[in-house]
Amino acid sequence: MSIRRTLRRWLSHPDKGAETAATGAERSWSQTLTDINATLASLGAHTEDDFLSLGNNLQSYYTRAQTMAALSHEIVELMTGEEIQTAGTDLHSSLQELHDYLEDSSAQFSKMGTTFQHYIREISSITSGLESFQMLALNLNILGFLTRVENAHLANTNSGFSALTDDVRKLSDSIKEKTSSIRASCETISAGVSAALDRAIDCDRTHNAAARTIQAKSADSERLLTERYGLSVAAARQIDRNIAQIAGDISTIVMSLQFHDITRQQIQHVQTVLEHLHAKLREPGTPSERQAALLGDTLELQVAQIAQSHREFVTAVNTVMENLRALAGNVDGIMSEIGQVAWVTDQDGISTMKAIQQGFETIIDHIMVMAELQKDLNTAAQDVSAMVTHMSSFVQDINTLGLNLEFLALNARIKAAHLGEEGVALDTISGSIYELSHSTRDNTAALSDILKRLSDLSSDFTRELKAREDRQAKDIQTVMNELVELTGIMTAISERVEVKTSELSRLGRALIQDINATVGGIDVHDRVAVVLDEATSLMQQTVEEARRFCPQGWADTARQFLGGIDLIYTMHSERRIHAMHVDKQTAPDEAEKEEGSNIEFF
Repeated sequence: MSIRRTLRRWLSHPDKGAETAATGAERSWSQTLTDINATLASLGAHTEDDFLSLGNNLQSYYTRAQTMAALSHEIVELMTGEEIQTAGTDLHSSLQELHDYLEDSSAQFSKMGTTFQHYIREISSITSGLESFQMLALNLNILGFLTRVENAHLANTNSGFSALTDDVRKLSDSIKEKTSSIRASCETISAGVSAALDRAIDCDRTHNAAARTIQAKSADSERLLTERYGLSVAAARQIDRNIAQIAGDISTIVMSLQFHDITRQQIQHVQTVLEHLHAKLREPGTPSERQAALLGDTLELQVAQIAQSHREFVTAVNTVMENLRALAGNVDGIMSEIGQVAWVTDQDGISTMKAIQQGFETIIDHIMVMAELQKDLNTAAQDVSAMVTHMSSFVQDINTLGLNLEFLALNARIKAAHLGEEGVALDTISGSIYELSHSTRDNTAALSDILKRLSDLSSDFTRELKAREDRQAKDIQTVMNELVELTGIMTAISERVEVKTSELSRLGRALIQDINATVGGIDVHDRVAVVLDEATSLMQQTVEEARRFCPQGWADTARQFLGGIDLIYTMHSERRIHAMHVDKQTAPDEAEKEEGSNIEFF
């Protein structure tokens, strides 16, 4: 029976009705308190499974975040380990060695050009010197003719000057022949050396310059790769820190779930107050009006306590949901950063590595062309050396002829002196022949010096070039092998990093999906609101009925009862609301000052 009907009956029968109304009201209030307590008690069953499930999910997320953290740490270790550091340093050193090799090769071509220009100058000197041999042959022919004429005037035809005439002619013919051979050899050498010089200049201008240009581009690519590597390492380290932060954020959310226990305690405190109230109402001898006053004031306070708990609970649940959404957003941000970790296996990295490797291949092609040309130039130098040796034999023959003619001319002068007046002209002619023979030897000596310089230059050049070829072939092969090995190491490490980042990305996407699903499934605050609204509605109805039953009086009844109730509170908000309802004049800050220091507050 409702309080309203009870009151109606009581008003129509004042004496008997009052007693009946009071009794009915007490029974109704008792049942209402029982119903409210039962409603509040159902919250535990309504929420416990939700928070256990949420806690299990968060524990799973924490474990998965730890797995991601370990994986990201492995990525950082891979990218900053000794192997990749050494490979990067060695790659830079190898490219520098290649640069030094090409610079040295260019210097060698310059030196070749200088050597061949020296060849040309020396050969030009030989050619110029041959003019003196031509004049020598002409003069010997004239002197031989004069010797024949003067010998024909002698009375003694067996004077021996006819033999001198034959020797002079033979020497002149021999000089002309040898000179012609030397000139032809000089022309051949000059043409070959000029061609070699042109090839050396052209090779340095084309192949060597092209190789150096490609090497410079490869070095630029390597620097770009190094910069990308630095950015990738920075990204990997940032991801590692962010994932570690995510694990910490999950721990924070887990710790924040204590609000469930706090709310449950607050509701239990309300239940405890209701139990005390129930017992108080059942005490014998308590006037009904006093019971109504006590009931109204106490339930008003509990409505405020429940409203505060409701607000705190909803706020806490919404905060958890916001934190979970933020957590998913942070993981999503990490997923967008993972692409920055690749520095070799992404499109730009592949292009860069490909440019370096193709650069190596092109440089090898140019070096092979230059190596073949160096061999040709070495062959040209050896040909020069062979021709110089051949010319030296010609010069030696001329020198020998000149020496023999010098002896013949000396003997002829002695014979001319024996002839007296008849031999004066022959003596003069023989002296001239002697002088020319002596000049022949001087000229051949000068020519021999030039040829010796050419021979020494050729020998030194071919010996040095041969040694360089052997050394270069070994060095360049070593450098190229190192470059191929180093790029292979870097690619392999990058591929391992890519596998791990792909796994990290997979784990991250799955974590985002599950977190969002968890957030989407949280409705515990809505269901708690339904239960609390139901309990609050019962309380408010009861308060209204109690106020109608006892609209005034018994002001100290609730104060006396509630004075000891605040000892069950363990939270600031509960004690503040309690103080504000017990003493309407008490300000919130003053209420907090009145809180006991022996209570552990949340």
